[in-house]
Amino acid sequence: MKYDGFSTSRQACFGTAPVDNFTLSFLLTPYTYESCYSGVLSGFSGEKRKGMEVMVGKGGRILVRVGLGDGILELESLREHLLYQRENQVSIGFWGDAGWCDLVINGKLSMRKQFARHGRFYPEETCVLGRREDPGSDPRKGFFHGELSDPVFEEQYVPYDEVIRQQAQRLELAADRRIGDIKEADGITGKIGIDRVDLYEGVDLSKDPYHTAFHLCPPAKWMNEPHAPFCFDGLYHIFYQANPHGPIWDNICWGHLISRDMVDWQYAGIALNPDSERENPIDPDGIWSGSACISREGIPLLFYTAGNNGLLPNQSVALAMPADLQEKGLLHWKKMGVLQRQPEDVGFLGEFRDPFVFIRNGRYYMLVGCGDRQNGGGNACVFAGNDIRTMEYQGLLVDYSYEKCPEVGHVWELPVLLPLSDETGVKQCDILLLCTCQVETGRVETAYFLGDFDEKTCKFIRRRELPGFLDLGGCVFTGPSGLVTEDKRSILFTIAQGRRAPEEEFRSGWAHNGGMPVELSVKQGELRIRPIRELERYCTRVIYEGRGSEMPPDLRLLEHAVELTVKGDVLELLLEAGTEGTIVRYCREDGVFSARKQGEARPFSVFRGDADRVDIGDEQISVKILVDHSLVE
Repeated sequence: MKYDGFSTSRQACFGTAPVDNFTLSFLLTPYTYESCYSGVLSGFSGEKRKGMEVMVGKGGRILVRVGLGDGILELESLREHLLYQRENQVSIGFWGDAGWCDLVINGKLSMRKQFARHGRFYPEETCVLGRREDPGSDPRKGFFHGELSDPVFEEQYVPYDEVIRQQAQRLELAADRRIGDIKEADGITGKIGIDRVDLYEGVDLSKDPYHTAFHLCPPAKWMNEPHAPFCFDGLYHIFYQANPHGPIWDNICWGHLISRDMVDWQYAGIALNPDSERENPIDPDGIWSGSACISREGIPLLFYTAGNNGLLPNQSVALAMPADLQEKGLLHWKKMGVLQRQPEDVGFLGEFRDPFVFIRNGRYYMLVGCGDRQNGGGNACVFAGNDIRTMEYQGLLVDYSYEKCPEVGHVWELPVLLPLSDETGVKQCDILLLCTCQVETGRVETAYFLGDFDEKTCKFIRRRELPGFLDLGGCVFTGPSGLVTEDKRSILFTIAQGRRAPEEEFRSGWAHNGGMPVELSVKQGELRIRPIRELERYCTRVIYEGRGSEMPPDLRLLEHAVELTVKGDVLELLLEAGTEGTIVRYCREDGVFSARKQGEARPFSVFRGDADRVDIGDEQISVKILVDHSLVE
């Protein structure tokens, strides 16, 4: 039976009478691991010293606890652990007469533990398969994610050498069986074969009124910021912070989405998992954010933050590349090791993440978010060189006064540098985007500066002292990443931070989606943002065109992909999604653009004064509002 990692479990019973000897056997296929132990079998009381629990943790470790009535027996896998995303044979042999307990995994004795002779196992009345029952732990964690056969419980001890022989026979028949089927994905360019675990089987979000329809989003569970977009062989690729185990922040991997047009995205599996089996792991504690770059040789490269809590500092920059450049969709990636560690005496120790790599005039540059110990604020380290593997540290990216510019935060995350062109396609400047990290307030915003990157000094020269904010929604569209398309458009991607409580996200089975990709340009020295032009082909029906005062009061926008054009000096639109409504308002006279919930007087949008004033002068007001179920842009 398959267990989805956050909601599925079932009851089981192994009797209630004390047992002198037993052998428990089952097949176990872990799809993903949690940062804590996940329950495979849970029916244990430490207080009563009764029952048994079997758990699986990172690296495929098995932990077993057995209640002896007057004590507790605990043993953990040592010489052999579970194989990741493979079918594993597990057997626990309890020999009460002799005082031994064996743990056999895949034909090898992994661990043997001794206890007092003539000990007995005292079972609990019931137990649960697929979830750990621990009153003191987070109820959203502890679920097993993968396949688990019904355990076979025999009231006799089978000697471990006999168990090893039986398992070895089965291993010969299995012959390195890899889980997952060949999945065919239509609608990209031909058919793409995906050889992977179907991590989201059984999770259906099609009837969820809040789940978005055309914003980039994985099939279910957890998504945080999308990053590392690039275009290769006619396909757009983007990756995202994923927890394929459940709809909570944990066990961060890189999910993968592909598209022909940056609007219709298709799930393409998990591209990078944290190391679980290497002797010297690169990233056992998370595959954190990064970027992509097409090398001078035409090879797509991924740069990511490798998390390893066994090191200090625990963050470094690592590299991955396609396992096979001829594979349509680039579904499989191989890690190439660590590229850069935090230079000594640079920034705040341990704040070194989110590499952004780009090429200017044939030279590689890499920005890495960090802190600035000189002024107490955030900044970005700059590395440069003619070869990816030999880039050298060049210093911090921006010289500025944090006291005069506190809104940029104490640490910069996800620095992104893109060229900006005017309406004729001529480059005018660069834009530096960053995710602010305010330690005291916990606020996260996407700030930006317009300016120029000096390739010789590796400095970014700002044109204004204070930053602008990407959106006025207030901590909504964060986690910037970007690419330059083949037709020289600078495209920005973001994560749309949800407003639901964590409990709501967990119950619904999904959390977060991306914002609509937008095109960035510059006009008269100011940033211009518009939805990508590829979206226009999806809006095929005009349902209203006229002045705002003439709009029908019951106009509904959510039935189909539609286009709404409204003219006027003061616009106030009520957008309804189910039982909830959002009022969006713009006034030319004061330049205030705002949004509030229906029935509430206080806006949830941001307005700091002149920095957030939307002044379009005498230009015609044209408002385009994208409504996608629970998301309004």
